[in-house]
Amino acid sequence: MSQAVVEQQANIATVLPEFFKNIADLFIPSEKHSEYFSYIDQQVKKAPLLFNPDAIRSARKAYKEQHKIAARAKKEAALPFRIETFTKQLKESVVERHTFIESVEYFTEPAGDISTTVNSLKQHLKYEKQSHLLSVTCKIFIGKHANHILSLCENNKADFTYLLKHHNINFSRTELSFAMKLAKLADKYQTLCRVSLPIRLLKTNLSILEQCLSQDEGFWNN
Repeated sequence: MSQAVVEQQANIATVLPEFFKNIADLFIPSEKHSEYFSYIDQQVKKAPLLFNPDAIRSARKAYKEQHKIAARAKKEAALPFRIETFTKQLKESVVERHTFIESVEYFTEPAGDISTTVNSLKQHLKYEKQSHLLSVTCKIFIGKHANHILSLCENNKADFTYLLKHHNINFSRTELSFAMKLAKLADKYQTLCRVSLPIRLLKTNLSILEQCLSQDEGFWNN
């Protein structure tokens, strides 16, 4: 608790008794003073927040917890609609197969040793800057290559990170993690490669993406 709050509580505790006494002297008959101060004392005991720092902390903690529970409940209630809406967006964005084939011919599945895969990864990173290619497809193949390199490093993340840095692959950890997760989903749901939604939408809805895809496996494996 801040010093200002502590001082404020101390001032309240000092001033209020005098304030109540002045009211009693002005407006309460003397024979009623005892009854009046007894009433005030009861009210103060009912409101310990004015004087008790521990009670203030407990009240704040309880309020925050209630707020978290309410927010979580609201989010869970909206989840089915969110999944339905995003699933519809995903399906409507899938490009025709012939358009996809024209785009995907730029990309190659990762294969070979670390050196070969790293060079291929660098090439795929360059493809991201070409606007005529599907951004989701680019990201997926970047993730495929990164996953392959990680497997060649025997899933040792420290070696994997060092290797990328050593080969001057300047890709943020967050972006790379997203691409690798997307690639794993695309291995399971191949039609994901043909989605033409902006990358930012997939990032925003990554937590529900697999749920959306799993609802219609026939469509996403076609």
